[in-house]
Parts: sequence; C-alpha cells; structure tokens
Amino acid sequence: MKLSVAMIVKNEENNLDRTLKALMDLNKKLDLEIIIVDTGSTDKTMDIARKYTDKLYEHKWSGNFSEMRNISLSYCSGDWVLVLDADEVLEDPDKLIEFLYSDKGELFNSATIRIRNYDKDDDKYTNEASLIRLFRNSKGLKYTGKVHEQPVYKKPLANSEVSFKHYGYSADDYELMNYKFERNKELLEDELKTAKGDYKIYVLFQLSKTYSMANKNDTALKYIKKAYDLEKKRKDKDTIHSFVYHWYASVLFNRKEYEKTIKICKEFEEYCDDNLDLFYMMAISYSCREDFKAAYKYYDKYFCLREKRLDGELNRDLSLTEGSLKSYDKMISNIIICYYKEKKYDKAISEFKKNSKEVKFGNDIEALYVFCCMVTKRLSKVIDFYKDKKIRDEDVESVIMNFNNIDTYEYVQDIKEVEKVLSEIDERVKIYFDCVKNSCYKDADKIDYSIMYEWKCSILERAIVNDSKNIELIKDNTNEVIKAYIEKVCNNFECLEVVYNYTKEKFLSTEIKDLNFVCNIENVLMFNGSISKDKFEDLVFRVLANKSLYRSFVYNIEQIGEINLRLVLDSYDRVCYDIEKEIKSYSKDRLSYVKKLRSIMEDSKAYTKVIKTFISKVTDNPISEEMIREKENIFNIIENMISNNNINAAEDLLINLEEVFKFDGKIYNYKGVIYFIKQDYTNALENLSLAAILMEDKFDSLFNIACVMENMKRINDAKKFYELSYKCCGDDSMKEQINEILQSLN
Repeated sequence: MKLSVAMIVKNEENNLDRTLKALMDLNKKLDLEIIIVDTGSTDKTMDIARKYTDKLYEHKWSGNFSEMRNISLSYCSGDWVLVLDADEVLEDPDKLIEFLYSDKGELFNSATIRIRNYDKDDDKYTNEASLIRLFRNSKGLKYTGKVHEQPVYKKPLANSEVSFKHYGYSADDYELMNYKFERNKELLEDELKTAKGDYKIYVLFQLSKTYSMANKNDTALKYIKKAYDLEKKRKDKDTIHSFVYHWYASVLFNRKEYEKTIKICKEFEEYCDDNLDLFYMMAISYSCREDFKAAYKYYDKYFCLREKRLDGELNRDLSLTEGSLKSYDKMISNIIICYYKEKKYDKAISEFKKNSKEVKFGNDIEALYVFCCMVTKRLSKVIDFYKDKKIRDEDVESVIMNFNNIDTYEYVQDIKEVEKVLSEIDERVKIYFDCVKNSCYKDADKIDYSIMYEWKCSILERAIVNDSKNIELIKDNTNEVIKAYIEKVCNNFECLEVVYNYTKEKFLSTEIKDLNFVCNIENVLMFNGSISKDKFEDLVFRVLANKSLYRSFVYNIEQIGEINLRLVLDSYDRVCYDIEKEIKSYSKDRLSYVKKLRSIMEDSKAYTKVIKTFISKVTDNPISEEMIREKENIFNIIENMISNNNINAAEDLLINLEEVFKFDGKIYNYKGVIYFIKQDYTNALENLSLAAILMEDKFDSLFNIACVMENMKRINDAKKFYELSYKCCGDDSMKEQINEILQSLN
C-alpha cells in the first residue's frame, strides 16, 4: 500500500518539522511518499523538508489555492492521497494504517479526517471538524475554488477515526492575520465578480467569514445576509446550503440579536436536526429572551446530542464545524441562571450539585448557588460549600451580597441567627456584620484593603464615620485604589463631611506619603457635586497649595524645566500647575488671565467647575499706578495695626484692599497672620499657603506657616517649614533664630 501526502507550503519553518516528524511512523507499515510544493519560502522551510523527503517542487504562487493543490496532486503516485497543511499533526498513525488496510479502505473512495483545533498560544483544545482529506488516487480528483478550496471527490465517503491536531496561527500575530485577511479578501472579491448560482453563495459566505476573522463584523453581516437572500431564492427547495444558515445564525448570535437568531435557526432546523451549534444558539437565545419553556427544550437537545458526539457519532453535514462541543460548562451555568430567574431554587441547587465536580463554575454561578441555599433556608449547605474552599475576597462579596438580597422578612425571627451562621464562614464576614450591622469597629483594621470590593467599602464607610483616623486604613494603596474607595464612601453625606474635614486637618502635610494621600482624596472631592459652594472654593485653594508643595518635593523643577515638567504631570496635576502659573500673572494682565484660563478649561473640560472658581474672582475695577503705590502705604498701616493689636481694623482694611487687588501674595500673608493671631489656624494656613505660591520672596509666608504648625502641635511639619524658610532667608540673625527654634523642637 502506497500513501502520498500532498502539501503546499510557504514560510512554515515554525510548523513543518513537527508535522513531518509525526508522519514517520507510517513508514513501518506502508510505503510513504511525501510531496511538498513550495510557493516561495524565504525561511528554512525547504531545509526542514529535505530532512524527510526528496520530492520537493517549487512553483510560483498563482493566487489560486485550488490550482496549487492540484499541482501537488499531480505529483502523487500513491494508491491513496492524504492532503495536509503544514500545521496539522497526525495524532495516532495506527488509526490511519488501520483504515487503509480495513474493509473501509476497500469499499470507499474517499474519507473524512478529524481536524482537532488547538489554541496555538496555550495548546488548549477548542473544537473539531470533520474534513474530506483522504482520497483514493483516481482520475478526476481535484480541487476547485480560489481561496477556500473544495475537493471534487468520488463516493462512497467514509467517516474515519483518523485525527490531526491543528494549531493555526496565533491571534496575537497581527501582521500575519492582516496579511491573510488582505490576501483572502482580494482573491474572494475577484471571484465574486464572475461567480454565479450556488458558487456565488459560497463566495459570499467565505467573504463573510474572512471579514469576521478581521473583526469587521458589520461587513461580515452584510455579506452573509446577501448569501442568505440568494439562498432563499434558490429554486431547489429540497436541499439547502446549510453552512449559510449556520454561519448567518452564528453572526447574529454573536451580535446578541437573539430574535433574529431564533428565526434563522428555526429555518435551519427544518432541514437539519442534528447540529450541536443550532441547539446551543437556540437554548441561549431563548434564555436571553426569558422564554424558559422553549429554552429548556433546546438545552435537553444539546445535552443529548453532545453525548452522541462524545460517543463518536459525527455530524451528518460535514460542511459544518461544531464549535459548541466544549461549551458544556457554559450551558450548565446558563440553565442554572434560568432556574434562578424563574425562582426554581431547588432545581438550581440540584443542577449545581450534580455538576459541581465536572464543571468549573464561575464566581457568578457560585454566588447564585449560595443565594438559592440562603433563600431556601439551607444554611448548612452554604457552610458546607465554603468549608473546604479557600475563601477569597470575592467569596466574601458573594456571601454578603446574597445576604443583603434575600427577602429578609422570611427570617424575621432568626435574622441574627443567620448572621451568626454566616459569620462562621470566614472572619471577614464576621467583621462585616460587626461593623455594618452591629456598629462594632474594633476589627476594621484587619481587612486587607488593597483590592476594592463593595463589602470593604461598607466597612470602611462606617468606620470612617465613627473615627476619621480610619481613613488611613487605605493609605498604603495605589493612587487608583485610594481614589476608588474615596469616591465610593463619599456617596454617604455623613462620611463625605468627615473626609472633607480630614483633608483640612492634614493640609500641607510634609510627609510625602501623607501629602500624596491627601492629594488623592482632594482629587475625588473636586468632582463631588454634594460639596457646598463655599466649601468647594476653600477646597480648590487647598488643592492648589497641596499640589504646589507636592511638586516641590517630588520634582527638581529648575533642573527639568517647565516643558518637561508638564510632560510628566498627569492631567489633574497639569491643570493645577497651569492655574497656579496664571494667577501669578493676574495683576499684570487680567484680560490675558481670563483668556488663558478659558483655554485651560477648553483643553480640560473635566475641570470646568474648578477653573470657573478662578475666573469668577476677576473684577472690572481699574487699577492705576497711583493705587499700586498707595497699596504699599496701606500695607505699612496694616502692619502697624497688627503690631498695636488693632486686629479687626487691619482685617477690615485687608478685605477692602482685596476687592481691588486679587491674588496679591502680601494680602494673603497678612490675612494669614491675622487668622493666626485669632487662633483660626485652618484659615491661617490656607491664606499663608497662597501667599507662598504668589510671592517672589517666600520667606515670610513659609516662616509664618511654620509658626502656625508649631502652635497646632504638628511638630514635624513645623520643622520642615522652618527648614524651607531658612533656605529663603537672607538675614543671618534670622537664620540663627530659626536654628535655635529647630534645636528646641528636636
């Protein structure tokens, strides 16, 4: 017995060796001939092929797959011909040998082989198809079709057990995928120009699949709809092109157009009653439309036919690949969801338990099972389910979510008992009930807050309301996680108030970790619509000061320069930086100030409310040179008033002065001093921090901030600001005084 293996290849160095090596065991029982037609390889494909065969032929690619297949067939001299691709690997040589020497080999002229598709990236089985690839070598054997070539073969046809692993190409190889898409699209569109009748339907079908592989789903739908319309117009109503219905339904199904999917599947079912994908799509589509009676009918059909497939029964229509064979887990999960939606909780529990060893259920289905057990008062089953399970945060989420969703009126007499039983599952569940239900917060710090869950937010929210220091339970997290928590807990107005006040207490922290934490909180608060106008304005000015301080700690601005600094800042930091720069220029050109702020607002629409706060400060009062000179005289008067403890008069004068001169650093500095004297340390820091931003000579404002910090008993922060003021100080005697203060604070 002589077998010819016919292959056409191009640049297959990554696949060919594996494929040819698997064929070598055939030599033991039959005469093996390997025919390889190369269509222009530029890699090591030919070198690899020479290790296994000397029947190598080079032909220029004609742009027609069938032509190239037929060239390879013309070199075959065996009794039988096996057509292979370079990425198809024989699994069991004995089955091929057995077929060729069996009665089937005598009685049949052609045979199918099983192509078992595997994901190239992780070597996982996905699905399989039966393809006609094994032929008695006789006159008339040939292929037709430019792209997806089809064999013209002699009957009778046998279904063999011969199987091959097919690896295809990686979905991540975008360059190769795009090359194949463009090549196939061009060839098929060229074919379409002259195609007629049934062949035109086939070309349209292949065009749809080609566009689908490239994720061009709208175009894929357009072409399969055209194929379907032509199919419906065919005069031969006794036969159909089943691949058209199968693929059209699949395209609609993947688009979640379930009503249309059902319509096409029903038409398909009139001709074909043994397709697994048909039953799969019908079951899911009816489920999604909540027609559960119809859905259960097709679930049963799917499970019944699947058993036959596993027993070896093939799809009668070999033109179709059944991709849903491996969807058993999904189908079981979906039928449980149906039972849940219909409140058939006992059936959902039974289905879950029956399949729990075979099926790997997702978190959502496990959660439904737990809910069904709770609502039917099978609490012992909940305990049993988690008993031997490593409890994850998502499991805790499931338990708590289900507890909150059950109709608690059923447990009026024993709700506390339910809490007690569920608390046995895991300490985290107990901590949740303690904090949220029983106002006991002592163990809130035992929770790992590094990954956010709803139940953790509930614990944190109540713990913060109880004690603002509990905000710091999330301080060690990433910026993104911190902001996610703050956004969630601040939906509670009481918690929002506590968080807002916390940022005031921690204003101008000099520990970089603390400062970053406060900046993240403030970032979230800026977008909270429940903060009053006055509080929002105070927040905005604190944000500006905190971000300015943060930049001074993190970046060497003089060294990296303004342009590079703006490149490394995120959008939030960049807006703060740009606003700071513009308010410094306010006194020089108010019109330019407004224009630039509006430009910032246009580029950063998310921060419109923030920027409008600064635009609203603009006044129309004209400022003359004489007024500017007079301002300095007024500052002298204010300083004398403060020295003589005439604080209220000084404050009134500053208020009037600020109406004319907005964003003047000296005004903010004097206001800060007055607030300090009045022991209003919060307002003192807010004004002094703005003075530090606006004044060229920052010594006074930084020194004054240090004094305020010292009086607030924020000693570490005070020391840092004394050090900063020391660097700005040009007076040796003052420097000496600062050193003495620092020594006294150590």
